[in-house]
Amino acid sequence: MAGAHKLTFDHDGISRSYTIYLPKGYDANRTYPVLLGFHGGFGSAEQFEQSSRLDEKADIYGFIIVYGQGTSWGRIGAPVWNAGDCCVQATTSQKNVDDVGYVRNVIQRVSSEYWIGNERVYATGMSNGAMLSHRLACEASDVVHGIAAVSGTIQISSCTPSRRIPILMMQGTDDPRVLYDGGTTTGTIRIASQPVSDVYAAWAQRNGCTTTESPKVTSVAKQSGDGKTVDLVQYPSCAVDTVLYRVNGGVHEWPGGSSTSNVLEQKKPTQAIDASQVIVNFLGLTK
Repeated sequence: MAGAHKLTFDHDGISRSYTIYLPKGYDANRTYPVLLGFHGGFGSAEQFEQSSRLDEKADIYGFIIVYGQGTSWGRIGAPVWNAGDCCVQATTSQKNVDDVGYVRNVIQRVSSEYWIGNERVYATGMSNGAMLSHRLACEASDVVHGIAAVSGTIQISSCTPSRRIPILMMQGTDDPRVLYDGGTTTGTIRIASQPVSDVYAAWAQRNGCTTTESPKVTSVAKQSGDGKTVDLVQYPSCAVDTVLYRVNGGVHEWPGGSSTSNVLEQKKPTQAIDASQVIVNFLGLTK
């Protein structure tokens, strides 16, 4: 039946859950690609589903979305992912929550219940969820076939994917939580990150791009009047697509999304670019 369905299971001694969204007109007799969606820290599967507006894209183009749910931290039960060095108690240095194993388990469960294209499973995420997507590209490229990371960079020191997969990054230059030029943020939750250009260049190198040349920068058509602009940054001659969308003046947000209830994210994100549409185009989910 089309619509959202929440499921729970035990993984590594922890009760976990995910929400699967079946698009309008869902047909149990046909095969569907799958997009895994991961909320940011302090968010939730439900919040990310609403703010990203990915359900609308699934209904238009016909793909399944699986919204993951992180484990809870602190008195307020803020959900987080173990992306390596972020975030808080889920991290490798603290509780070392097995979120890569959780994702593998979710993929296996979904594939046992629905007809999915096993070579068409992709991942996207916001902030801490973007960081997890980077980690999946490094450690689970056998089951995840492309990622799109928004407002979050890699948080593990070693990345050796078993194969090349498409990588899309989208990052705001004025993001106060994941600094575009790298460094450690201030405040209650401190996030240390590499410069976005370095993370992108490393992915370009892994994906066989010509990194001895400077990347080409192309302005993306402006879609809003909030003063923010977008550049597409791309190294030449990549073996697989590897791109960076730089949101000039962008902050910690899912561009093109709806207002969000996540206190760590921009309540009303820029509409300078529709991140969800760019992502489904990039991952080939419109086909």
